[in-house]
Amino acid sequence: RQIPDNIIRVIAGTADATILVESAAHGGGLITADIANSYGRDVFAFPGNIGMPYSEGCNNLIRDNKAALITSASDFVKAMGWEQG
Repeated sequence: RQIPDNIIRVIAGTADATILVESAAHGGGLITADIANSYGRDVFAFPGNIGMPYSEGCNNLIRDNKAALITSASDFVKAMGWEQG
């Protein structure tokens, strides 16, 4: 099921950041990441196994410096500057 582009734009524009966990090389999450980048929002991606179809999108975003690599929620919290104390 596909989400309409106008909804994706609202999500990408109002969120503090976009996180991709898995995405194929041409997955729908890449559209959201691209829109978030165009709005100057932070984009993060979890790396996946090399050669696995549903890891290609995230790995490509990281490789192309279109997403920061994270491996845990604490990585995300630190990157966003949300640590307490």
